Amino acid sequence: SVLDACNVRVEERDVQVEGNIVRVVHDNKRMIHYAAEEQRVGFVDFLGKSGIDLNVKSSGGIGAVHIAAKKGHADIIRALKRSGMKVEDFIANSEKGTPLEIAVLNKQRDAILEIGGIIKDTKVVDAQGEEKKRVDLVDDRGRAVLHYAADEGWHNIIPALSSIGASMNLKTSGSGNTALILASARGNKHAIEELIECGADRFMCNNAGQAPMNFIYRDEELMRSLICTKDKKTGDSAF
Repeated sequence: SVLDACNVRVEERDVQVEGNIVRVVHDNKRMIHYAAEEQRVGFVDFLGKSGIDLNVKSSGGIGAVHIAAKKGHADIIRALKRSGMKVEDFIANSEKGTPLEIAVLNKQRDAILEIGGIIKDTKVVDAQGEEKKRVDLVDDRGRAVLHYAADEGWHNIIPALSSIGASMNLKTSGSGNTALILASARGNKHAIEELIECGADRFMCNNAGQAPMNFIYRDEELMRSLICTKDKKTGDSAF
């Protein structure tokens, strides 16, 4: 069977066949979700050619692209795009966030790059009526995905976010903290270095007049990172 050929583990009692469309009813998931979860690229291609709805959701508004983002399955994301999934489907929200937010929160660099390449040119109007790049959209805490990466010290994904257009000097709503201020306040050395290498302004202040230096001036190692790290594009350090 197609299921056996694609090595998708699904119990027979959970499968319904309607014409040429296969559905999985267990846990309110559909076959496309299992294929995404188990990284069955060939089966995603097959389902796409069968004309099923690639964007069908399970409970919580979770779709195949959200599952692939969490798992870091960049090849599944490519297969979904290749099979006809639209750009707006790659920015669809769920109870766990958008696919990009899910990829960032799970530190899935390859998925970030893949999703980012698809949505890079999309823009959205925020609550203040300002047009922003999708990657710079802030959540109800006033933070964009870059702010979370900096605050949590997920330095490995900062270059990926930069490459898909994240604004390195974007400020949080309310306090006006940049990603570099957040990384400095948490003492995230490698995040400080990655942000500066990607073009973050090491002297930009928040709404309280605090710059990154205000949080680390007593720490010689962090100060060295802040001052001596060079912007990869310009080659500039602080001095």
